[in-house]
Amino acid sequence: MKNIFMCWMSLFLFLQSPVAWARVETVLLQHADVSDVTFQAALQARSSKPGVFSYADYAAQRGFDESLGERLKNDFLEAQKAFLKSEEVSVKSKWSNVTSYAYKTDWPRAYREIIQTAFLRLSQVESDTQKSEVYLNEAAQYDPSFKPDEKIFPPPLLRQFEEVQRNLKTVRLPGSLFQNFDKVLINGVAFTPKNGARLVPTGLKRVTLYSSKYKTLTRTMESSDLELWLPEAEPLVRGSCSSMKAQVDNEEQKNVQFEVVRPDRCLTDTLSAGRAPWTAITSEGEPQTQNVSNKRGRLITWGAVLVGLAFLARSFEKTSSSEGGTGTHREGF
Repeated sequence: MKNIFMCWMSLFLFLQSPVAWARVETVLLQHADVSDVTFQAALQARSSKPGVFSYADYAAQRGFDESLGERLKNDFLEAQKAFLKSEEVSVKSKWSNVTSYAYKTDWPRAYREIIQTAFLRLSQVESDTQKSEVYLNEAAQYDPSFKPDEKIFPPPLLRQFEEVQRNLKTVRLPGSLFQNFDKVLINGVAFTPKNGARLVPTGLKRVTLYSSKYKTLTRTMESSDLELWLPEAEPLVRGSCSSMKAQVDNEEQKNVQFEVVRPDRCLTDTLSAGRAPWTAITSEGEPQTQNVSNKRGRLITWGAVLVGLAFLARSFEKTSSSEGGTGTHREGF
């Protein structure tokens, strides 16, 4: 009985572990010589399976730092406490500390609203009229879609802010400026370059460019300088058909498998060998056979399960025969 119990416990603990049931996500990278049409076709062919992403979407999902977001929220709460207590000595510095997070990462909407609320608070507590207007402009330029909470700001300040929003100056960014990239974030607000030009308010901007073909780029600059920027398009994948290497960081992503959609010149040998037109890449950048790590993980898992069950069955047979029957209870524990 002790052997049976220990076997059951080992099997139970193994099946509860992340190793046993962790889903392997597949991220497709686009070789520099592969057309967008070909890449989208390969992505569509794999989309019926769960956990398949383009590298552009994968990188954008990982771009936000959760720990930085927690620090922002904590600093906002500290500033709010000082504001409610009318601590004039520290309130400006605390709100300024919140706005200092503005360009540290690509913030989702909820966090952008925290930062813009801090800009409005600075405008509210500032006695210098010119400085107060500067804060209003910074709040409006950061994300023009922002709508402040009418319950927490005085009506005169809200009217001033609405006036600033209506009179915002903008810069026109043609879609061709970022034609090598799939997704663009400007102060965390996403747009697709292929959809055409974009009007961006003047002022400082954090710009991040995502692509499945080229390495991610992030720059912080004035809107006027964006018009003159020529983003460097550095390929994610390099090497020959038989040896491709991807410049991706997979050290902390144990359940992610990167695969490269290969160019046409590589397809003849690939298809004649009976393989799909993409190559799996490990974290070290060495090519593998398609889906080897995924299949191997599943085989190991189910192999362990079957071995455990077989051992359990043998243990049960031995225990039953030694006890002289197949009763469900035993006296004398």
